[in-house]
Amino acid sequence: MRFDDVIEEIGGFGRYQKLQYFLVCLFGFPAAFQTMVTVFIMDTPDHRCAVPGINDTYKRQNEAHTIAVDAAVPRDEDGAYSTCELYRNGNQTEECNRWVYSRDIYEETVISEFDIVCDNKILKTHANMALMGGLLGGSLIMGILSDLIGRKKTLLLSVVMNFGASLSASFMRNFWAFVALRILTTFSGIGMFMTSFVIGMELVGPQQRVIA
Repeated sequence: MRFDDVIEEIGGFGRYQKLQYFLVCLFGFPAAFQTMVTVFIMDTPDHRCAVPGINDTYKRQNEAHTIAVDAAVPRDEDGAYSTCELYRNGNQTEECNRWVYSRDIYEETVISEFDIVCDNKILKTHANMALMGGLLGGSLIMGILSDLIGRKKTLLLSVVMNFGASLSASFMRNFWAFVALRILTTFSGIGMFMTSFVIGMELVGPQQRVIA
C-alpha cells in the first residue's frame, strides 16, 4: 500500500491536517523576514565627510557649524556635500576617513555603523552576495539532511540556528562576523522554509496538494 493511499483512507485534509498545515506555514514568515530585512538594515543613509577637529553631526547645529562644514567639505555639481572628499589646502581635496550620517529615517544601519561607503561600498554588494550564498548552501544541504535525520529534527535544528544567528548578528561589532552570522541566518532560514513546505505537502492527500 502506498503512503498516498493511507492518507486518502484517513482523510485527505481533515481537522488535524489543517491544524498542522497552518502551524508549519508559520515558519515561512521568519524565513522571509530575515531575507527582506536586508533592505532596511543595510540601507545607506544620507551622509557626508565629517569635518575634522569638531564634534560634527549631519544635522546643522548652528550658523558656526554651517560655516565650518562649507569650509571643509566641497560640493558636487548638484550642490550636495561630498560624501568622500575634504578640502586639504585651498581648493585641493583628499579622501576623508570619517563620516556623519542622517538620522532622519534610521537611527543606525549596518552601513553607518561600519562606514560601508566610498571605497568600502563594494562590501555591501559582497554582503548581499554572501546572503544569497547562504540560501544556496541551505537549499542544497538542509534538504539532504531532512532525508537523513527526518523532517522534524531538521526543522527544529533550523529554528535554533536561525534564532541564535539572527539574535547574535544584532550585537556584532565586526562587519565580517556580522556577514558570517547573516549567512548562517539565511542558511537556516531556507532550511526552515523548505522543511516546513515538505511537511505540509506530506500531511495532505494528493487531491489537496495543489491547493496546499
